[in-house]
Amino acid sequence: MKPVILGITGTIASGKTVFTQALGKLGFEVLNADKIIADLCKKDHEGYKELLKLKIPGLINKKGELNKEVLRELVFNDARTRKRVEHALHPLAIKAIEKRFSELEKGAKLAVEIPLLYEANMEGLFDYTIVVYRNESKVIDSVSKKYGIDHKKAKNLLGIQMSCGEKILLADILVINNGTVEDLNAKAKRLCSLLSLL
Repeated sequence: MKPVILGITGTIASGKTVFTQALGKLGFEVLNADKIIADLCKKDHEGYKELLKLKIPGLINKKGELNKEVLRELVFNDARTRKRVEHALHPLAIKAIEKRFSELEKGAKLAVEIPLLYEANMEGLFDYTIVVYRNESKVIDSVSKKYGIDHKKAKNLLGIQMSCGEKILLADILVINNGTVEDLNAKAKRLCSLLSLL
């Protein structure tokens, strides 16, 4: 039996991480694209070297390490820089993910959390893509609290990604997350049951 590979995405604060972790507790190996990129961007790693080539002021601190706060600020507020960073890092992330795919044994189950799955045109890598949707007002509340920003800035932050509506149209599976964590865990369990029938 060939491996089952899921790509999981959604907006910021949609619950995609909780859903992916729930799948992890149900026997799926879990990968997180943000963590893969963070590892790639450690000093002297491939991603770090690619970012150095961009010559972005203030991006490297006095210790020679990536200044994550500066990068986050630029990515959130400067569309041109965001595109340059994505162009530098996405191919490396895809390469790392594909390497893990090639190592999977028969019958393996893998869930990969990728915030920019569709934006990076990665949907073709997966057997099924899943969008975790949460009501926008709840998302804005969560983003506002997480980053200490007002609701207007939180909404602008959501606007830098593909809209959830667009993602839903591209998804194979939609998971609605407007309830509790327990509800989301139950939906992960239900998905596993459905996949076992395919």
